[in-house]
Amino acid sequence: MLGNPVIIPAPTTYCQLEERQQYIEKNNNGISWYLSFKNPDESCTKEIDNCKQEKLDEKCDCKNKESK
Repeated sequence: MLGNPVIIPAPTTYCQLEERQQYIEKNNNGISWYLSFKNPDESCTKEIDNCKQEKLDEKCDCKNKESK
């Protein structure tokens, strides 16, 4: 669903794997090194909110009423 945590791609090096293990331990945000999550970037969240507002405006036809 929009705005929920997203899956992080698996690490490709041993160094990245160690970093991922530390990330999971620190944030409790994953099952294992091959399946962990992160929250979407703030810019994505803002875009989602804007999109939701546009859909609401279309449903209630607010923009057309304002321009009249």
